Amino acid sequence: MKISVEKKNIIETLANIQGITGKRSSLAITENILITAQENKISICATDIETGFEGIYPADVEKEGVVTINAKYFYDIVKKISGEKIYIKEGENRLVMISDTEDGEKLKYNILGAEPDDFPQLPKIEEVSYVEVDSLLLKNMIMWATMVTPGATEKRAHIVGAYLEIIDDKGQNKIRMISTDGKRLTKTQFQCKIDDEQEKGKKIIIPKKALSELFKFLKEKGKTKIGIKDNYFIVKNKSETIYVNILSGQFPDLTSLFKDEKRIEVKLKKNRFKDMLERMAILTSDNYKGVFFKFDKNRLVINAANPEKGEAFEYMEIDFKDKKKEMMFNPYYFIDAINIIEGEDVLIKIKDEHIPCIVCGIKNQDNINIIMPMKI
Repeated sequence: MKISVEKKNIIETLANIQGITGKRSSLAITENILITAQENKISICATDIETGFEGIYPADVEKEGVVTINAKYFYDIVKKISGEKIYIKEGENRLVMISDTEDGEKLKYNILGAEPDDFPQLPKIEEVSYVEVDSLLLKNMIMWATMVTPGATEKRAHIVGAYLEIIDDKGQNKIRMISTDGKRLTKTQFQCKIDDEQEKGKKIIIPKKALSELFKFLKEKGKTKIGIKDNYFIVKNKSETIYVNILSGQFPDLTSLFKDEKRIEVKLKKNRFKDMLERMAILTSDNYKGVFFKFDKNRLVINAANPEKGEAFEYMEIDFKDKKKEMMFNPYYFIDAINIIEGEDVLIKIKDEHIPCIVCGIKNQDNINIIMPMKI
């Protein structure tokens, strides 16, 4: 193989795939990428077995071929080369020569590659019925879902994965994603156009770790295609395709948590509320994670009491004229929720110390955080 490729065409991809190739695995070959040169383009493939990636990029191909090279080494080299073009040539005994000029007179790396035949084959999936979605909306959906992370030893599919379904919501086709760790939950959804009626009603569980990697590849402008077939969740744009193995298992029916339950709505200034939570959270610990919320007479009072550290309280003026409500929550769950809500205000919906609290933005109340109260 002998090629040259514009650095700007591959540098972002090489950075993004580090999360895939950098995962610990019993297969050392997955630390590598597979580069294939054909005609006037190259393909770059990476996989950790759970997630597979393939990108197609323009290149000047003098001689076709295939090489496998350590992803981190290659990225570090390309990143440090100051020229606009990267020259790659396959040598003897699996050596891969990388330079900033065709002859490599001033700078040249000779990196030992791996055997291309040992690289795991990416899935070949045909006749996928894709749904076209706004890339930014999907990126935002994944950001909400991956905010809720599982514990290090967690194995249950509905905790380590996020639930994606294509639904009919009052005559509108929507994609919905739900994510939970058992103590809190996020639900996001957005409207989409579905050409194939068979796509409606599909439900899958996607590993959150894979979603975190997928997030890096999604653009903030333009369209992206998503599809579900052969136990894979497939995301595709003009030049890149990502394959994610779907988790097996059942996701519990959590729709009852979304119901109104005649909750009381309280509008708060987002930054003021967050600052207040962060000050009270200073006194929490592993043994004392909760703080007390008291809504009464147009005031929200938050009290932190920890026998290991001390106690503190703070209040803010709010519009609240209902009967006094007292409950206890983990303040960090509210801080996480506030961090991903857009706008200057946040809306919290409460009922009592037994019913979960809903946290959302003012404009888009389709995207919600649900936080379970703690026992007082």
